Amino acid sequence: MNIFKNKHYTMAVGGIILIIFFIHIPLQAVRERRGSTVVVTMTDGSKIKGELLAVKGHDLIIHDKSIDRGFTVNIEQVSEIRLKKRSLVVLGMVNGLTAGALVGFGIYASQSARTNDPCQLTPYALMGLIIPCVTTVIGGGVGAILSLSKKMSIERQSPADIEASLRYLQKHARY
Repeated sequence: MNIFKNKHYTMAVGGIILIIFFIHIPLQAVRERRGSTVVVTMTDGSKIKGELLAVKGHDLIIHDKSIDRGFTVNIEQVSEIRLKKRSLVVLGMVNGLTAGALVGFGIYASQSARTNDPCQLTPYALMGLIIPCVTTVIGGGVGAILSLSKKMSIERQSPADIEASLRYLQKHARY
């Protein structure tokens, strides 16, 4: 029995597969925004690491998942705040590889159109292979630089600088 001969049956099966596929895709509107991970160094030397939930006045509300506990930290007790970022190395490598492949293919295609034998290994063909490798490494390096954590020193800062730091942290809080 060949099931692909009956078009109605094939369309029905395809429709059921699409419905099942779209049911299991998580909706973007349902996904909750996450706060950035922070490491807060207190003036006594202790450290608190966790997700930044909110900035309320001069207080930071941090949740540490490892011990399932929340902390409220007054900014006057803080000496330094490190804001950790997601790693962008893989994304940078993919972008570098894509850009390098497009440029390398463009160079090879433009030069192979001028020669009689497109299968001949020319320096332009080697450039078409080398350029994606180089741009992948460069893209990974740029991604690594962009994903470095941001360090904010709070000790010995003026009240205006502390307020600016709190406004910056508010953008990275969950709520």
